[in-house]
Amino acid sequence: EAEAQAIKITNNIYRAKQELINTDWCENASVRNTLVTPHLTNTSEFDDYRLELRSIIVNKTLDVVTWPICPIAKWR
Repeated sequence: EAEAQAIKITNNIYRAKQELINTDWCENASVRNTLVTPHLTNTSEFDDYRLELRSIIVNKTLDVVTWPICPIAKWR
């Protein structure tokens, strides 16, 4: 039982880290700079999404009831 839980936690952490890697681009200053066109307009949605993923990693979450959904980038 303990080993199965440890494996599940490890898998959750791995998935969360992969999803963070997939959205690392949204942290680039040039993407967030409103003086540059195009720039990301929904940065707060990405911030919230990434915060939820980091929470899964830090808290070593065993059961992720609902995985956070990656926002769709909106540009201006």
